[in-house]
Amino acid sequence: MWEQGPLQDNWSSNFAAGDLAAELVAEGIPALKMWPFDKAAHRNGGLHISWNDVEEGMKPLREIASASA
Repeated sequence: MWEQGPLQDNWSSNFAAGDLAAELVAEGIPALKMWPFDKAAHRNGGLHISWNDVEEGMKPLREIASASA
């Protein structure tokens, strides 16, 4: 379904994380490395992360957890 590669997987890890995780598992890849808090780090100069930033960063992780349940 998703094209794999650095740009496509990076987009998918933020906007379709559950689908990406399911596809990788189906292909025998048991792990996914992602950086869900990069947006907050860039926005805040890497010096501060708010609770809203935490919630935003947790969204793709929760999507993966729901997809694997």
